[in-house]
Order: sequence, then C-alpha cells, then structure tokens
Amino acid sequence: VLLTIYGGKLTTHRVLGEEVCAALGREGVEMGRPWTATVPLHGGEMARSALAGLAEEGPAVAPKIKRRWVYTYGSATQEIYDRIARDGGTGAQIAPGVFEAELHHAVEVEDARTAEDFLYRRTRLFLDLDDAARDRVAAWFAGHAHQSHAAQ
Repeated sequence: VLLTIYGGKLTTHRVLGEEVCAALGREGVEMGRPWTATVPLHGGEMARSALAGLAEEGPAVAPKIKRRWVYTYGSATQEIYDRIARDGGTGAQIAPGVFEAELHHAVEVEDARTAEDFLYRRTRLFLDLDDAARDRVAAWFAGHAHQSHAAQ
C-alpha cells in the first residue's frame, strides 16, 4: 500500500496521522486504535492555571522570562529550572533573556539545530533581540549544538 500526503501543518499533525492510519486500515493494514486525542504533547501536561503557578516558581530569573518559558515549553519548563539548579553555569545569560539552560533544552529536547531555528522558528526571539544578541546566540550554537547532539 502506498499513501501520499500533500500539505499539512505541524499544528494538525496528529489529526493527519490518525486520518492516515484510518486510510491504511481501510486498505487492510492492521492498525492500532486511535490514541492521540487523549495524550498531551510534550510539555502539555499542565492546565494553564498550573502553568501560571510554575512561572512564579523556579530560579532567580525575571518573571517575564519565566512566563515566556512556561508559555513556550509548558510543563517542560521544569526541566530548564532543574538544569539551572543542577548546574549553575547553565544559568548564564547568552543574550538578554536567553539563558544557556534554555538553549541546551532547545537542542536536546526541542531538537533545535541552528540559531535561526531557535530564534526564528521556535521562539520568535529574533523580534526582541538586536544583531549583537542574535550573533551571541549564533556563536553559542556554533560552539555547543553539535556537541549536544553528539552526546545523545
């Protein structure tokens, strides 16, 4: 059985996946039962009110930054907090509001490969940072991203 998919969006990948599985099932391919409607995405385990509470906790970082983390990474923000607690060096700011712990998380968990991927596609931080700050993030990726992926 060959099934071709054109288009689609990241925001609808689960629905599309279930439609593909249903189509394959109609063609006689043995498929499991649908499950994606009840399983949260990574970081989506907490209600919005609990996320607001998480933004009030954690390391000595500006509340604005913790709120951005919470509404970007969801409950996975705790992983960033834990990294900062475990290794104070990852609490260093690479650029205004961009901490090394977040960059490590973006590479290791979010699979960011480049500064552009992190700044433009995953966080939109390019809107808030000047050229010098974006260059510092790019320099971090040049020196660290490949090492983080190699360690996995």
